[in-house]
Amino acid sequence: MLCVKCKKEIADGSAFCNWCGKKQAVEKKRSRKRANSQGSVYKLSGNRTRPWIAIMPCKYDREGNATRTVLGYYSTKTDALNDLNNAVTVNVSNRVDMTMEKCYEEWSGPYFKELQKSRIASYKSVWKNFKPLYKKRIKDLRANDVQKIIDDISKDGSKFSVSYEIKVLYGLLCRYAMSLDIIYQDYSKFIKLPKTEKSEKKIFTCEQIEQIYDIAKSGNETAMIICILIYTGFRIGELFGIKREQININEKYMIGGEKTEAGKNRIIPFNDKIISFIQYFYNQHNEYLITYNGKQVTQKKFRVNTLSETSEIMVSFCSPSNSDVTLSSEYISSRIFTLV
Repeated sequence: MLCVKCKKEIADGSAFCNWCGKKQAVEKKRSRKRANSQGSVYKLSGNRTRPWIAIMPCKYDREGNATRTVLGYYSTKTDALNDLNNAVTVNVSNRVDMTMEKCYEEWSGPYFKELQKSRIASYKSVWKNFKPLYKKRIKDLRANDVQKIIDDISKDGSKFSVSYEIKVLYGLLCRYAMSLDIIYQDYSKFIKLPKTEKSEKKIFTCEQIEQIYDIAKSGNETAMIICILIYTGFRIGELFGIKREQININEKYMIGGEKTEAGKNRIIPFNDKIISFIQYFYNQHNEYLITYNGKQVTQKKFRVNTLSETSEIMVSFCSPSNSDVTLSSEYISSRIFTLV
């Protein structure tokens, strides 16, 4: 046999050339590793007609769990590679051309399944602000495109919360696009929100509470509701979400709360002043403690309809939404809150 390097005659079966020292066994070249998000091709063990398998790039769900899709099985590695390359090219092309509108549709489908109706409605309302960007490719959008929307609505007098929600929604869409390898960073973090002056909450004074309490004792349901809000510390939505079954009228407490982890399903004892009001609504035997024509009351109806019809109860600048901070100040200033 001849040496693979110097081509001189050497003994058959030699591992090395005794002239130049070159190793005679031909080393098998290792195939290059495929780039990220390009899928995989490898050979399965055993005696198979089609031993080569092609697998599409990994996809991740919201919890970070990976799923891989088998493209097919092939008799040769070349066939597997050709099919995989074609499939990845088509898949990437479709993703790259994804518009902002298409991205929102794909993202919102599974994401909305875990949200409450009120939160879904909020996202849909915020999404309308993105209308100028609906048909643009999300790959081409940057923070300044969304910044312009925020700046424009701020000039028109929109609330800070709207600008904040726009930034939040854009961030969610960016992260969804990142999971598909369309973009490579969350551009929402570069958006600047308009400055807002933090205003101090105005709360009911002792005199105002007594005025509302006197009206409540006369049988005015709106005044009763405001008193319950004040002496339980509930937010409006929390109170209207309380069901009759959550109330222990004999032991004088209810279980409720929903906004924070610490506030969920907490025990709220009744103050002596509001026991008769709670008893009044409890004795109506509806599913929810407070209802209107037997149906659950919404915050919007309470704020817009009920309060506007009973403006005599609302004193100067105060709003029932401040009732959750009234309790502590009342307790400190006059010690009128006594647990039973």
